[in-house]
Amino acid sequence: NQKIIEDTYFVLPYYTSVFGHFTGDLFGSILYYLEFVVKKYKLLLITPSEKWNNFFLKMYPNKVHLVNPIDALENNLFFKNVMILPRVNTIQNYILSNNILNKYLNNSIHNSDKVFLTSKRDERIQNIIDVIDLLKKKGFQIIDPRDKEILDLLQIIKSCEVLITEKASTLNNLHLCRNKPYYIFSSDNEKIDDLKKFTYAGIYKSYHKGLYVDIFCKNSKKDKILKPFKNQIYVDLDYLNNIF
Repeated sequence: NQKIIEDTYFVLPYYTSVFGHFTGDLFGSILYYLEFVVKKYKLLLITPSEKWNNFFLKMYPNKVHLVNPIDALENNLFFKNVMILPRVNTIQNYILSNNILNKYLNNSIHNSDKVFLTSKRDERIQNIIDVIDLLKKKGFQIIDPRDKEILDLLQIIKSCEVLITEKASTLNNLHLCRNKPYYIFSSDNEKIDDLKKFTYAGIYKSYHKGLYVDIFCKNSKKDKILKPFKNQIYVDLDYLNNIF
């Protein structure tokens, strides 16, 4: 199907609704354009979820035009008049995100001093139930990022003193605004010093090198060994108990 769009919009040169790539390759530039460039015409956006739609509508209610990802897949959108904005690289995206969000997030607000960010899925951490039980006893608040509105989640990530996160999409949230140290449950396969550490999710993780501390864990399965950042892991509870 073809949809002809007569209105004038700012558009990005690249779109994705995949969360990791959206946050790593687009989000910072989107904030920059909405803060400093978009005035007369709206910026056309495709986001990963309804919560992200709500974020942009709340922050920039008169500056965005949201398109559903399914609608974009099912229809050939034909724009008659658009202004294509430059693409920004990953590191610039993260810097812009952190800088701009800084004025909306309060570093002194502490919803909880200790937080564990997790999707609670055992395909990520095989013994996730035991890990959650132990960290609760240690006074950690357990937060699934999908349960929070975006600004509320970023406020927690920005301000909490002790933060542990699992990998993959959960970790990507931290790259947007975190500038305090934190811990990552990582696979033993990530103990690598060659170019593989920059492959897949490694390019995003490398941005916070020096800020995070890996808690290396044994792999419970080897079916994704070619993608070390995707391995299912098994957390050593005794070791975790000694750290915290």
